[in-house]
Amino acid sequence: MGWGGQGYPTLWHQAPWENHEDLFIWKDDLSKVWKDHSFKVGGLVSHNIKNEQPNGASGLYTVQEDGGGGPTGNYIASLLLKDLPITEYSEIDHQEKTLGRWHDFEFYGNDTWKVSPRVTLTLGLRWSRYSPSYSDNDRISNYVPSLFDGKDPLSGLVRADQADRAGLPRSLVNPYNAGWQPRFGVAWDIFGDGKTAVRAGFGRYMGRANGI
Repeated sequence: MGWGGQGYPTLWHQAPWENHEDLFIWKDDLSKVWKDHSFKVGGLVSHNIKNEQPNGASGLYTVQEDGGGGPTGNYIASLLLKDLPITEYSEIDHQEKTLGRWHDFEFYGNDTWKVSPRVTLTLGLRWSRYSPSYSDNDRISNYVPSLFDGKDPLSGLVRADQADRAGLPRSLVNPYNAGWQPRFGVAWDIFGDGKTAVRAGFGRYMGRANGI
């Protein structure tokens, strides 16, 4: 509901709102110390589910503002009264659910090497494949400019149930498989007493954007 006075630009609610998420994750790590090296490798595979209503509550109405806070002098208090002047009302006829699905694959290896009593190097590499999200009921679409025939504006529109026509997966976006992420770090114990150290490092890092 919208009102707009007394510092309340818009008052709204989304109840009832369904937002369901399950994350099924398998991961494992293995560590091994050998001489001056500390090795670590691991991996992660996940299947993820998110069923969410995109719109929240189905009704939206606007209450007429009188400039004085309504019958009580305060807009919040006046909302509890009946017979308020409604200037606008809208409602959707049903609630859709977005059935988002996605998969993650990650593997890494890391070596912490004690080069000397005062210098330690950390070398690592991670590979991540964040498969683009797709809809479990194929209720998504994408526009592929290369499919536009120059005449029909809709010729470039592809639905998930037509993905094969465009040579695309159900997500309608090709996955990114070059997710190599190197890591490098160095630590130098300046005086050899373990109290003062200089550290430096760099790496490439990736993460997943929001699902559907």
